[in-house]
Amino acid sequence: MLISISFLFIFSVVYVPSTKAAIPGCFCGGSSSCYSDGCTRKTIKADGSIDYGLCGSAGCGGAYNCCYDTNGVDVTKYFCIQQPPCCADMVARNDPEACCWPERGYCHPFYCNQVSRPERCGWYWSFHGEWSGRELGYGCTKGTSDADLKPVYGLPAGVPGATHPTSPPQPTKIPTAKPTQYIPPTVIPTSIPTQYTPPPTTYIPPTVPPVVPTSPPSQFTIPTNPPLPTQMPTVFTAPKQGFAFPSWKLPVLNTEPLKIIAKSTIIQSEKVMNIPSEATNKIIQLDSSLEFAITSFIQKLIADIFNIK
Repeated sequence: MLISISFLFIFSVVYVPSTKAAIPGCFCGGSSSCYSDGCTRKTIKADGSIDYGLCGSAGCGGAYNCCYDTNGVDVTKYFCIQQPPCCADMVARNDPEACCWPERGYCHPFYCNQVSRPERCGWYWSFHGEWSGRELGYGCTKGTSDADLKPVYGLPAGVPGATHPTSPPQPTKIPTAKPTQYIPPTVIPTSIPTQYTPPPTTYIPPTVPPVVPTSPPSQFTIPTNPPLPTQMPTVFTAPKQGFAFPSWKLPVLNTEPLKIIAKSTIIQSEKVMNIPSEATNKIIQLDSSLEFAITSFIQKLIADIFNIK
């Protein structure tokens, strides 16, 4: 009994499940949008396709909408040694969108070279100037140039030259549809049915004769003279009294003012009509006076010229 308890205690201390609590600095809520490590966002849907909008909408609110502390040493060491699980899905589907950024930057160049569009894949394995020359380097490597870059925590599993016993990340399995079971058709009977014999066409008269009526039907007699009405219709007679129209009394109008106005209008109209004739008479009178004056002037002028007395 004591041995069993000791074994269980040792197993519980040594075995650490790959959950959110196993990696300090990861805070994924355990939803379907993350892998079991509690750090990496998972873009692979249940049917095996890629959810291209998950990286920007279903994160945890950290930097770049990621689900881990980007400055945490434990998270960086985990990603560099074990690799984000999405790296394998990125290679399996040859699509960098299967792995969100910046998780994709921790994928080793060994995996990035297997993708036709790396898109900053392996960013944390490359040289970054003074940042790479720090004590812990930058990301997964450190060094003063591209030539002397070395892994800070070692190479990840599955990469040539790796010494870590951990296994490389495996891609998410794509569910396969079960084949539809084939149901054979119902067997058609091969037996021939019995030949059909039609009934005879010969007419057989009935044995019971039809019932003949004993008495002829009563004959309908058309009347020769239709009956006349016994009373004559009442004739409407109009009353002899004449129709009297009601009497109306019209008001008596005073027409004297209207007559005065009409007479004044006629007088004014006559004056207007006489204006042309009066003007013509004035013109004739002026013309005669002018003609007489001109004639007298000419005669006087001729007499003065010739001294006619």
